[in-house]
Amino acid sequence: MSSPEHTKYLNRSLLYVAPSRVTSINNLYIIGSFSPPRPANSNDPVALELQRLKDSCQLQISFDNLMGKNNVVVFHNVRSLHRNLGNVISDHWYYRSDILCFAESFTVPSDNPTIPGYTCFYRSDNYTTRKPRGILGYFRESENSPILLHSKVINEGTIHIDLVAFSYMSTVFVIGYKSPRTPNQLLFATLLEFLEICKACSHNTTIMGDFNVNLCNTALADSFPTSLIATYNLSSCLSTDCITTNYGSQIDIVLSNYSPQQSGVYESYFSDHKPIFCIP
Repeated sequence: MSSPEHTKYLNRSLLYVAPSRVTSINNLYIIGSFSPPRPANSNDPVALELQRLKDSCQLQISFDNLMGKNNVVVFHNVRSLHRNLGNVISDHWYYRSDILCFAESFTVPSDNPTIPGYTCFYRSDNYTTRKPRGILGYFRESENSPILLHSKVINEGTIHIDLVAFSYMSTVFVIGYKSPRTPNQLLFATLLEFLEICKACSHNTTIMGDFNVNLCNTALADSFPTSLIATYNLSSCLSTDCITTNYGSQIDIVLSNYSPQQSGVYESYFSDHKPIFCIP
């Protein structure tokens, strides 16, 4: 931190530059005596900017969007719950939900992915090897368990659809995943099958999942058939400019035939898909 040219004094700028280049304190010494720089004066631009940030530009915590909310249902393509379970447990935003559903879990039956305070009520990971498949559903232990209504897995080569329907808070939720190479028509036919089975259980229906159908800047009627949208009066709960992936797309969607209290998107630092949520 010293040189022949600066053996007596380092001004504030030089002192800042010198430690900013340090990657480790090992074998780091001060040669000679250290004279700290004078305190910044009241007109120092850095000090003024720091004060401005403290006074008027405080950061808002993202997970406050569910602060004090109840009956929250979350879906997230977690890109391997097997690998990212620790990240989920460490992010307290997930603990604001009452129902947690994860797709592409990469889990196998011998796994026991436990989330403190939650009980697994559904899993579809009956595979001998890890692959981008599987849905796991959890409910908060202090709440009543969702009532399972129907489930279906289509798994034939690159074609894969995984859907589960359950009743929660007088609402039927259809949660699922469709792989990119699965034809959309097969997804639509399977969703129609589910809606027919579930329509007798509740007037309120919500569909959530990663279906690899991009709704970003696209009208719902241009992506889903009229037989599905009009018949069941479905509409998207996310705005058309809402982004749910790191690639500028909205393939994680929320559809409903009523007006939920709230729905939206959170951020993820370990998956290229963002969690989506709905409060019926």
